[in-house]
Amino acid sequence: MQVGKEVLDFALGAKNAKSDAELDEAGKHFAKAVVLGGITVVSALFFRGTPKVFDEPSFGGPFPRPTGPGPRTAGIAYKPTTKVGPIPQPPNALIKGVTTEYGDIIIEQSLSKAAQLATKYHEQVHQFLTPKFYFLRNARIQLATEGYNRSYLLRYLEEALAESVAQLRTKGMTGLPEGISFPVKNGYVTVAKMGKEAAGILLGPINVAGNSYRVFFSSRRQQ
Repeated sequence: MQVGKEVLDFALGAKNAKSDAELDEAGKHFAKAVVLGGITVVSALFFRGTPKVFDEPSFGGPFPRPTGPGPRTAGIAYKPTTKVGPIPQPPNALIKGVTTEYGDIIIEQSLSKAAQLATKYHEQVHQFLTPKFYFLRNARIQLATEGYNRSYLLRYLEEALAESVAQLRTKGMTGLPEGISFPVKNGYVTVAKMGKEAAGILLGPINVAGNSYRVFFSSRRQQ
């Protein structure tokens, strides 16, 4: 099954990655698995059935829109920082780590060393995906932010990829199901919302016998 092979390639690649480029290559396998199998297949693989669908949470995303020129370092691109410190906590919740809109990471200081390491691996994926070159930086950050905040599929992919990398690097292959299920279990997305979004995705034009057709995915049964 091609989907299973892509998931395995992602798991092995993320577990053994030694550079950002290797992590990026592993992430391509994960994205391809979702494209080939769809959210339903990936959910079935890792939830062993249909997961509970949460009510849609009020979620604005961890990345605020850039409002100023932003921090700068020497060179043509920003070099984000990573530090351990206090993070303001909401009632009855624990924010383990935060990645700012410019890629700076803050890890909650009250966490154990093991939890801090896992959180660092998770947040490094968000950091890696943050635009860093100064040319049109704010515009590119805003585009990335809007994609994350407005697309359930993009939000799922980023959060599942980030947590899967963290789990693979700290627990090995046994942590992969936790990484895949992380966005749903923690209320970032719902399977129902992702399904509705996927139903409206344009797959693109195809040519058959010289005729061009625009193809859409639909979850409705045909009579």
